[in-house]
Amino acid sequence: SLSLSLSSLSLCHRNKVLVAADSHGWVMVYDVTATMRSAADSLYPLSKPLLPPVVQARFRAHATPISCLQYISARRLILTASQDCTLCLWTLEGKKMGTFGEPAEWKLDRAACRFEKQLDESVFRSAEDEEEREESKLSMREKRFGGKLNISERLRGG
Repeated sequence: SLSLSLSSLSLCHRNKVLVAADSHGWVMVYDVTATMRSAADSLYPLSKPLLPPVVQARFRAHATPISCLQYISARRLILTASQDCTLCLWTLEGKKMGTFGEPAEWKLDRAACRFEKQLDESVFRSAEDEEEREESKLSMREKRFGGKLNISERLRGG
């Protein structure tokens, strides 16, 4: 029988994201926001059960056991190291950004490497949420500068 064991864990500093790796090379990404909020109610005398974490992604990162992983919250990226002697960088959704030591250039795009700018901002957003947020920022800039921005200002981001 194949035994499966947890090999590494990384929790973000704001207790929103938990990333786990197992001995078969799989990575699981959990949203633990509700779980952490329910923790206070789980203590005596209330003793309510914890809310379970929400699975956001599950992907095969390596063919061999993952020996170490780190969640990089400032860039929403996951760094994995495996017994196959590779070190890889991933998005929270499981998209491989690259393997360290590869001769090929990495293609890092802004959408894949979102920045978390506000403390109350959700880590797990849809593409529609991202577009709406960008439109809102553009609208705020236009209001601040008194009208529509010309095309060169739009391309530069205001």
